[in-house]
Amino acid sequence: MRGGKTIDDFFDRLGKDPRLNLACGVALILVAVGALCFGVTQISKYHTIKSNFTRAEATIIDCDPDADTEDMIDYYTVVLEYSVDGKMHKYTYRNKIERTIGVKDVLYYDPENPEKVYLENDLGGISFWSFIIAGVAGVVGGGFVYTSFWIKAKQQKAS
Repeated sequence: MRGGKTIDDFFDRLGKDPRLNLACGVALILVAVGALCFGVTQISKYHTIKSNFTRAEATIIDCDPDADTEDMIDYYTVVLEYSVDGKMHKYTYRNKIERTIGVKDVLYYDPENPEKVYLENDLGGISFWSFIIAGVAGVVGGGFVYTSFWIKAKQQKAS
């Protein structure tokens, strides 16, 4: 609480000060556009990988707890094995969840470079639609906040 201002003062000003309305509306719109852009780029990446990479089934051959976890969160080093044109490849990654050895997992590899791999679970796909929905809702909401308070302020000024 600086200079005697409270959150109630802020909300009182929100309906009366067009500059504050503009700032809040624009801030909401910018955050929403950022979420929208993130969602669109991730979905684009998802579809690019699904269409340009080859799907393969991999087997978990090792899962060991990491010894060097400084942040007090347990991680596991997981090793997957998969076959490309009869040649076996291994892919190693860190995971917060212990995986069971022998379980199958789906991955996508680059046909030109089979060592370049994306796990299907890491692609996200549907979860990124939430960013797009939030982005659209934020743009609409930001515009509504800005215009509704702006109109209210104009009406108060006219009377």
